Amino acid sequence: MNNTDSHPNIKSAPRSAYVLAGGASSRMGRDKLFVSVDGEPLLAHTLRICRAAFEQVSIVAKDSEKFSEFKAPVLIDFPDAPGPLGGVIAALNDCTQRSEDSCFIIAADLADIDEATIQTLQQNYHGEDYLGISESGRIQPLCGIYATKALSEFRKVALRNEPYQLWRIIEGLNYRLTPMQKTSWRNINTPEDIHQSCNREEAPR
Repeated sequence: MNNTDSHPNIKSAPRSAYVLAGGASSRMGRDKLFVSVDGEPLLAHTLRICRAAFEQVSIVAKDSEKFSEFKAPVLIDFPDAPGPLGGVIAALNDCTQRSEDSCFIIAADLADIDEATIQTLQQNYHGEDYLGISESGRIQPLCGIYATKALSEFRKVALRNEPYQLWRIIEGLNYRLTPMQKTSWRNINTPEDIHQSCNREEAPR
C-alpha cells in the first residue's frame, strides 16, 4: 500500500546503512565494484557517502575476501534467497540484532547516490516499511529505508523459492516514495554504461 499522503508518527532516522555488493558483474566482464566512475571506484564512492550519514556502514555480499581494503564489516547474503533479496534479508537480520527499528539499504552500483538524497530520506522517514525513491515512475528498491518489521514478509518470499521482483514485494508493504530532483539513476552494469556516464559528465550544460 502506497501511503503517499499519510504520515504515521515520526520515527528517528536509521543509524545503520548496508551496501549490497553481491552482484556477479557478468555483464561487465570484471568486478564492477572496483571500476572507476567519476574518478572513484563504485564501491568506495557508495561507502564514503554512507559513512558521512550513518554511524555504522556494512557491506553485504556473497563472501568477504575481496573487501578487506574497505575496512568495513562484511555480512554474508542470506543463503536461501537469490539476488538482492538475500542481501536485504541479511541486512534486516543484522539490524534486528542491533535492536534498531530501521536501516538504509543501497546497491553498491547506484552511481548517483549523494548525501543530499540520503538526508532527504532521513528527514522524511515516518516509520513506513519502506521509504524510497522513484525511478522512471517506478519504485527503486535498492536505495531506501527499510523497517525491520518488514523482515517477515521478505522471508516469506524467500521460502517460496519462486521468481520475484523486489519492487513488487515492496508494493505489498506500507511504503512511500519521496520526490527527488533526479528522476533517472545510473546503475552501472556494462562497459557501455561507463562510456555513457562519462559522456554525460562531459556534455555541455
